[in-house]
Amino acid sequence: MVHQRHRLGVRRAEQPGLAHPLRFEIGVEARQHGQEALQQLLLAELEVLSYMKQRAMGDESILIVDARKPVWYNKGTLPDSVNVPFDKINKKKGADDVSIADALETFGATEGDKGWDFSNAKTLVLFCNGPWCGQSPLAISGLMGEGYPASKLKWYRG
Repeated sequence: MVHQRHRLGVRRAEQPGLAHPLRFEIGVEARQHGQEALQQLLLAELEVLSYMKQRAMGDESILIVDARKPVWYNKGTLPDSVNVPFDKINKKKGADDVSIADALETFGATEGDKGWDFSNAKTLVLFCNGPWCGQSPLAISGLMGEGYPASKLKWYRG
């Protein structure tokens, strides 16, 4: 994952389902700004609830995004979330230009002659199946690869 030209990596749990600390592998050039980058990206439960409350009160600048595949989304999700699977917004996982454009438009970006304009893009709160799951980090990586502003991307690891 790249944040403000700094490479960040997410280390997944060796054993899914067990509690473990979140570890980001930060490239040498990002060590100086690594904590700042992570502060902007990572959310805890109370922050997610705050975003959900803002959304429920009519704030259209926020979107809660379930980045899991539809089979998981259909089993249950957060209230008022939309399902945009990671493999529809990450080229390395099979997304094509059409599915990426659909997602970016859903997120408030507009396509112009010079590429995508993110000035009216929504703040996205992305989540998946929990800390052992890599679907929302893959979605974030795909969005950042398309130029989505890192300041408008939030990750709830569950």
